[in-house]
Amino acid sequence: MDAHKSVEVKPGASTVSSIFSREEAIWQRFGGDSIGDIREFSENWLGLLSCRIQQLEAACVVLRLEEAYKPVAQWSAGSNGAGARLSNVAEEALRERKTVILAPTSSELQVGYPLVIDDELTGVVALSLPVISQAEVTTVIRHIQWGAVWFENYFRIEDRRRREALHHRLTSAFSLASLSLEHPDLNSAALALVTEWASSLGCDRVALGLSKGRRCQVIAISHDVEFDKRTNVVRLLGNAMDEAVDQKCRVRYPRVAEEREISRSHRLLKEHSGSGSVATVLLSTTLTPRPKSSKGMMDGSPQIIGAVTLEHADPDFFDDHKLALCEQIGLLLGPLLKLREQEEQWIGRKLIRSANGLAQRWLGAGFYRTKLATVAVTALTLFFALFTTEYRVAADATLEGWTQRYISSPIDGFIASSHVKPGDEVKTGDVLFSLDNRDLELEQQKWVYKKTQVEQQHLAAMVEGDFAQAGILNGQLEQAQAQLQLIAEQLSRTEAKAPFDGVVVSGDLSQSLGAPVSRGDSLMRIAQLGDYRLILAVPENDIDELAINQQGQVILAALNDEAYEFVVEKVTPVAKADQGATRFRVEARILNPGQQLRPGMQGTAKVQVGERKLWWIWTHGLSDWLTLWFWRWWP
Repeated sequence: MDAHKSVEVKPGASTVSSIFSREEAIWQRFGGDSIGDIREFSENWLGLLSCRIQQLEAACVVLRLEEAYKPVAQWSAGSNGAGARLSNVAEEALRERKTVILAPTSSELQVGYPLVIDDELTGVVALSLPVISQAEVTTVIRHIQWGAVWFENYFRIEDRRRREALHHRLTSAFSLASLSLEHPDLNSAALALVTEWASSLGCDRVALGLSKGRRCQVIAISHDVEFDKRTNVVRLLGNAMDEAVDQKCRVRYPRVAEEREISRSHRLLKEHSGSGSVATVLLSTTLTPRPKSSKGMMDGSPQIIGAVTLEHADPDFFDDHKLALCEQIGLLLGPLLKLREQEEQWIGRKLIRSANGLAQRWLGAGFYRTKLATVAVTALTLFFALFTTEYRVAADATLEGWTQRYISSPIDGFIASSHVKPGDEVKTGDVLFSLDNRDLELEQQKWVYKKTQVEQQHLAAMVEGDFAQAGILNGQLEQAQAQLQLIAEQLSRTEAKAPFDGVVVSGDLSQSLGAPVSRGDSLMRIAQLGDYRLILAVPENDIDELAINQQGQVILAALNDEAYEFVVEKVTPVAKADQGATRFRVEARILNPGQQLRPGMQGTAKVQVGERKLWWIWTHGLSDWLTLWFWRWWP
């Protein structure tokens, strides 16, 4: 254990009166306005314990300070060196976390009592006693337990004081931060800040400066709306700020004994202004990453953006508590002032700052993730810009038979029956549908009767020798014969037959039985099987890429497990609006038709038009749209 900075207390006479007077003096120190620091408190506590334990020869208090256990106070009844031997029992009590009693010699007992506060091992009290009875040892431990509560109260009081001090610091910092947000620009906000800062602390003058390159430029002085930057006091204030910024720490003058910071500029400022004390605290932003080791680990350090210099008439005004408060305010105000400064910069400066930040990440030490991402993006960009692949124009495709025939109504009439539906395969001569022939049959019977009647009249005229009448009747007979032939032809055409082997593409007449039709009405469409034509609907921005004899592939929705090859045979210059877009009709021939293909199938076709850069393939649509958009709006 480290025994430096320990306090050793030696009692005076061992008489009852001297013990009483010494105990009374210790109680008076405990009852004062301040109980002192932990070392003074421990010294008084050991002195009080020695008054209660008459057999006590030596004692020490070990507490955890700055993450290490160190002796803070010692007491010895003589110069026998017993206190130096208490390290063993203290270490044993710390290790066991319970009361330990050792007998290093036949004439000495050592007691180690751990101080546990809120289940946390805070320290240990070690005592050296002569050999005493078990009952006396129990009494000694009870005295220690009685006194250990004092340490708990001490630490609770100190913790409450720290919380109150932190609350005061945060309250002051947030009050000034809110004040900085109430003003429209940086200069007015800075003036309000330093004026309020000076008023709240009672300082004679508070000045705020921001780093401009390697120097601090004073932008606000408390209670001074307009000041001449060429005066000596402004120059000295800037030098004091530079002195603190260069050393990256707070600086005060007069200095305390243990401080080693350079304070020449602060001394000159104090002598010029006649102040009793001068101090400067830093304004810094939030932590920014910087490289810590060659392994790429990152550490954080505050980015200093300026400083605040404070002056007071009292030489001892800037103690550690007030400087800690000012530093807390500086940590909170730094990011706010930095943002206000950046907001008021012109756009060129903002672009330069962004470029510098990117350059620092790309070229500076560390930032391996940024560099790796930059290399990856650059490599991908080069790959897409230089790599070429086959460009294929995609279009909606519909399959049609190469030969198609429309079946029309030969006469005026009514649909009597339908023998096939779309999708049915038919052979040459198969009846497709029939028209109602009852009117034609009646007409046929009428002309048959009339023909018979004219034949009889013609025969009678020939018998009577009336050759003139016989000639007239002969003409009527020929007319009746012609009408009968016409009706017979019409009757034969009431049944529509397939002109070739194929499949019915359209025309479901089963839902239109009895419907009237006129001569020439298209009722059915038949496509020939085995030879197909592919109709492509090509978008207008890709039509210039297509040419005759280009090849491609099509995948049909009904047969998506196989791609069919085709070759472009015709590019029509006729555009058609389809689904809100303009498309051109392109005809192609299927090169490998299968038995499963049927007219009317739809899918997606892709035509191979040549090698293109991968970047162009993915972006030419957007590029064309932007070109057209700029052309539309450019004056």
